[in-house]
Amino acid sequence: MHTPHPTEPNMSGSAVCVLTFGRGYMAVSGIKTSSRTGAFCSRNIMDSGRALCAVLAALLLISSGSAGTIQTALKINQALLTFHNQLTEEVQVSFTSDYCYKCLFQHLASVTPNNNNASVIISTQFSLTVQVESGGGSSTLCRWRQTYQEGGHYSVWIQARDHLVNHTCSHSTDRPPHNVYLPIIAAALLLAATALLFVVVPLIHRRRGAFLRAACCQDPQNSVDDDGAPETAVVAADSRGTRPARLLSLDTFRGFALTVMVFVNYGGGGYWFFEHAPWNGLTVADLVMPWFVFIMGTSVVLAFSSMQRRGVGRRQLLGKITWRTVVLMLLGFCFLNYSPRDGPLSWSWLRIPGVLQRLAFTYFVLSLLQTFWGRKAIPESENHWWNPVQDVVLFWPQWLLIFLLETLWLCITFLMPVPNCPTGYLGAGGIGDHGLYPNCTGGAAGSIDRWMFGDNMYRYPTCKKLYRTEQPYDPEGVLGTINSIVMGFLGMQEAPASPCCGPSASQLPSVTPSGCCPDVSDGDGVTYNHLACGKPPCQSSRIAEFPGGSALSPSVSELETTRQAGKIIVFYKRKSGHILWRYLTWAVILGISAAILSKCTRDGGFIPVNKNLWSLSYVTCTGALSFLLLGGMYFLIDVRGWWGGQPFLYPGMNSILVYVGHSLLGFYFPFSWNMRFQDSHWEFLFQGVWGTSLWVLAAYLLYRKAFFLRI
Repeated sequence: MHTPHPTEPNMSGSAVCVLTFGRGYMAVSGIKTSSRTGAFCSRNIMDSGRALCAVLAALLLISSGSAGTIQTALKINQALLTFHNQLTEEVQVSFTSDYCYKCLFQHLASVTPNNNNASVIISTQFSLTVQVESGGGSSTLCRWRQTYQEGGHYSVWIQARDHLVNHTCSHSTDRPPHNVYLPIIAAALLLAATALLFVVVPLIHRRRGAFLRAACCQDPQNSVDDDGAPETAVVAADSRGTRPARLLSLDTFRGFALTVMVFVNYGGGGYWFFEHAPWNGLTVADLVMPWFVFIMGTSVVLAFSSMQRRGVGRRQLLGKITWRTVVLMLLGFCFLNYSPRDGPLSWSWLRIPGVLQRLAFTYFVLSLLQTFWGRKAIPESENHWWNPVQDVVLFWPQWLLIFLLETLWLCITFLMPVPNCPTGYLGAGGIGDHGLYPNCTGGAAGSIDRWMFGDNMYRYPTCKKLYRTEQPYDPEGVLGTINSIVMGFLGMQEAPASPCCGPSASQLPSVTPSGCCPDVSDGDGVTYNHLACGKPPCQSSRIAEFPGGSALSPSVSELETTRQAGKIIVFYKRKSGHILWRYLTWAVILGISAAILSKCTRDGGFIPVNKNLWSLSYVTCTGALSFLLLGGMYFLIDVRGWWGGQPFLYPGMNSILVYVGHSLLGFYFPFSWNMRFQDSHWEFLFQGVWGTSLWVLAAYLLYRKAFFLRI
């Protein structure tokens, strides 16, 4: 009697069950039956079990008719692969995912001889390399690489040629796959149309005067400038420009990053590129964290420059820094270790490192750099040969400390000896690197965290499924915090030390139906009209805050520029052009650095791009993207006024509330539910977009109510 090879492959790039028909066997819920002479089970199964198994198998065969119709067994990111063995010997089928670097082949199926077949459900997230070996594994009969598509049914015919000397594996498609990108294309078109309304309608509203004058051919004395705004608007803006203009692009960038994060945390529609990379590489989900750190660096410069100009002493600044750091760490520790699915808190699974903890410590270091070695503004009157790089030269103590920190990261990463692991190891361990270093996940970074935190760290790293690792690894560990500080320091370079004016009042959206602008307190005793719209402040503005302001949510001192809105348009354009050129320069420098460090490859570079390690190439790559994205938003929003930042502006101004709220309520309806249709991306994508949209809507309603949560 044929005894099938037991198999329990991994969901990431592997089979999840084995089914065979004809003269093969079927695996149903772990109970195997043979159909060579009828329906009966293995001899070690009781008679009642055999009868139940036979009934289940018969029902499946009758309802499906053939192996090619078990469509209901497939879920998203899965395909059916059937092997037909026409040889006279048993063959073993194994596989490896191409995303798994130098990984060992894993068993996929055993196919008995004489026209038997075996069907396996495989993952379609990444390309697979599949090989067929003789029963004893002494020789490889055939090997191929293919990217299988979701929902497809594929067959492989293993045949002998030239009197059993040569073998071939021919392929066929029994059922065409789904168009997995149709849902995301439809969602993208719908969201693009909605976003267009947010841009076009306010733009038409702002430019309606120019359109009317052009149509009616009015007196040229009422001509408009290049931006389409009346010249008199500049004078009016100057006359009432008693409040600083807000850098709306920074709020928008923060809100954009937060929106992407919520969508990713709500499943990302089940698409692999909205999940974190298993180890090396970069996906959309990997961009969110460095974006937040980058924005934090920018906010620190603007906040502390503002407070220092107001005469706030170092002792008071240190008190604020310490308070905000402690509050953020406590919040991160509490929210990280709470979930209704986990039950009561237990020290056995409590996690010490976390996202907010990483952000808090990064904020602490960046704030100290700005407090002791920052400048209120770059002096414009000085003329030196190094003026083009004055934002670097004048802050040389900060650069020196960052250089020392990065040197420390490089030395620890590549020189620290780790027991039973090669020095300088950057791999995931497990079955990677031919299985030579199974317990070396993360190299020095992982070793330090396991020594410091023991079991109180993240136990399900992104590499666990694909690389089959056993060691815990925390992506927010100790060593990676160094490069998090470097990333925040890059954001500090973005902040314009020689600031330009902001957008005019006509470029900014109104916030309340009553025609007033809410005042926002920054927690430092300063009240700031955050829209600078030239209307009287609302008396009902509400600020829910903890004392001391916030390191993450946008306080006033963080986001104000150092000159008033509505300055002369020529000066505004000249300064904005200088800032945009500086953004582009930084993006090019960091992009070239990332290309050199990674050799433009995923796994073969000097230092691969790796979010889990927060590698140097990861910092330079995401830093370049941050400069490009924020520079583009700055141009569209704060320079040209073509876009008001909607809808990302709203969650960006209530980031703490959205972050905490989506974490606590994400398990509950209406943000999520137990999905019924799991064989396509439609419902997964709808749930992710729906839950994210609800939080954007909530942020908008709070924005209309002038309610902002601060820490």
